[in-house]
Amino acid sequence: MSDTHTDGMPIMALPGLATGQWALPSVELLARLGLRRGWLRTLVMDLDALPEQLRRLEYPPGVQVCILIEGQTGGANGLNHDWARVNPVARWIAANLRGLVHAVEVFNELDIWHWSPPPPFESSAILTPAFAASRVQQALGPLKDAGMLVIAPSVAGPWWTDYLTQMAAILGDGPDMYAFHPYGQRAYGVPTANTHWPELTMTLAQARALVPRPLAITEIGVKIGEAGGAAGQAAYVRALARLMAQTPADQVAFWNYFALQDSIGTDAEQQDQAFGLMLDSGTWRPAAFAFAEAVGEQLEPDPLAQIRAQLWATENRLSRLRLALETELARRTVGGRLAAPRRSVIKRLLEAP
Repeated sequence: MSDTHTDGMPIMALPGLATGQWALPSVELLARLGLRRGWLRTLVMDLDALPEQLRRLEYPPGVQVCILIEGQTGGANGLNHDWARVNPVARWIAANLRGLVHAVEVFNELDIWHWSPPPPFESSAILTPAFAASRVQQALGPLKDAGMLVIAPSVAGPWWTDYLTQMAAILGDGPDMYAFHPYGQRAYGVPTANTHWPELTMTLAQARALVPRPLAITEIGVKIGEAGGAAGQAAYVRALARLMAQTPADQVAFWNYFALQDSIGTDAEQQDQAFGLMLDSGTWRPAAFAFAEAVGEQLEPDPLAQIRAQLWATENRLSRLRLALETELARRTVGGRLAAPRRSVIKRLLEAP
């Protein structure tokens, strides 16, 4: 069964991976991970270097690139922690990354930095929902004119519902999607090591009800230790991929597993606190194999199933053709002798659907 409408638009949420600019995967690695079609989301650290970097990688049309810009996005044309530069940065992206970038996520988890940043950082009074909305509005025009999708800032903190509600009240259907990072959620009861976690399906429904556009799950994942070990992380990845493959695209447009490799996380997100499908050395964890298997099944149906379907269709056609021939033979048998059928009759029978 196809996962797209007849107009090419996805029916279900498309899979993807979250990574960093200096760890963007090759086309070959994406293919090994089953991601021949889907999303690749990356934090941009050096905006000036990105166009040539993406040109060299030559991602196929089915791989859509989402870039995250935030304060630490540097380079001569980057933000460099200057909030007033959102519009000129958006115009530079529109002019230099058209055709290379499909979506731009404007800022990351501002709700956490506004209300509950990790120690030793202090909360930032300026990063209100109204402030976040105003910066997205400055980016909308240039990016949409370039044919790029605009994704509103992600929310992930304890009071994400308040932040998302207030931001959406201002932005409305201006952005194409609203980013959401639903960490600490169970997918079909997995991980079993954290029975106190809520179910992801309920949280997604709650978030989608607060916004007028689909969600973009630009980050979601589980730490190895929180999943009960490497096998638990792999089980979570399988359950998550299965859940998302059954989630309508008008609820969640796409999801990115965070993260492709350990180095994408912070210093505190290493060892048993790591999220990565792979070690920085390139060694695959069991979760990487689980991702490749689950995503591959969603994007490229089981070839044996396709062959069985083709054989069934062929057998069905031959059965109907045999019945039609027997009927024609019976009709043309006169006095025990067969009258030769016209060529037009044979042609019609062979072309029968």
